Amino acid sequence: MYWNAFWQGLALILTLIVAIGPQNILVLRHALMGKNAIFAAAITGFYDSVMLVIGIMGIGGLIAQHPTIRAAMLWAGIAFLTYYGIRSFWRAIKKSSTSLTLDGSHAGGKIQIAMAAAAFTFLNPHAMLDLFVILGGIGAQHPADLRIAFLAGTIMGSNLWFYSLGIAGRIISPIFQNPRAWRILDGMIGITMMAIAIKLLLQT
Repeated sequence: MYWNAFWQGLALILTLIVAIGPQNILVLRHALMGKNAIFAAAITGFYDSVMLVIGIMGIGGLIAQHPTIRAAMLWAGIAFLTYYGIRSFWRAIKKSSTSLTLDGSHAGGKIQIAMAAAAFTFLNPHAMLDLFVILGGIGAQHPADLRIAFLAGTIMGSNLWFYSLGIAGRIISPIFQNPRAWRILDGMIGITMMAIAIKLLLQT
């Protein structure tokens, strides 16, 4: 029974987290740069774990149902995603992008990474929906002891994914020796961020 709940949690988190989103982009970008990739994966996995604990253990449901808190987090998320999208477009078109290499000279420091990861996790309404509503709702169907096993599975799956993404980024990093590849990536990141922001805006 415990293992069944554990594997269910692991499988469910992977189906939700694999879709491209702000957290995945953050880890992948630093992995491609070869600068603080493990830290980016670790801090993102840690924040995700915090969200999972809050959501699955029941507190998340109360927050998600509070209109004022939901509205505040929604608008904060839209603002941050819009800002990051515009910044990505700027990186894609500015001339200095042609000098970007894999030496990590354009990567942010650990404090910047931690702040960005926190924003992408705690100001991301999609993360709230997945971790609070969906996984929180499924976890609530389990008895208290099995809920812990379910929670452990989700945390394991989340961290495995982010670390795997960091490793995969290093494997494909030779492609990004070409500055044009970075421009394309930044453009795709900008499109993704703006699309998510617009989708959230239409939900207000």
